[in-house]
Amino acid sequence: MKVDSLHLTRSAAEITAMRAIKSAWDPTGILNQGILFSP
Repeated sequence: MKVDSLHLTRSAAEITAMRAIKSAWDPTGILNQGILFSP
């Protein structure tokens, strides 16, 4: 899934939740940098 098309398949609430989960599991942002969310 590309960053540019994420909003086409997920709601704003889902994207917010995904960002929160990413931050909880990877607080330093070293895993999959820029793959799904921009740093």
